[in-house]
Amino acid sequence: MVDKVKNNIKSTKKVLRKKSNVLPKRWVVKTLGEVLTIERGGSPRPIKKYLTNYTDCAN
Repeated sequence: MVDKVKNNIKSTKKVLRKKSNVLPKRWVVKTLGEVLTIERGGSPRPIKKYLTNYTDCAN
């Protein structure tokens, strides 16, 4: 599974590099994991304090 993900990342980077009109020349294509640490988060407790009845946003 890890190898499959790594191969997908590599092929996506190649496609983005080939499409030179998509990104400025000085930009470097990186994954999120290459520029920051991804950690699992959790909902704040008590959760009810943060829930709303608004329909135009995520709760």
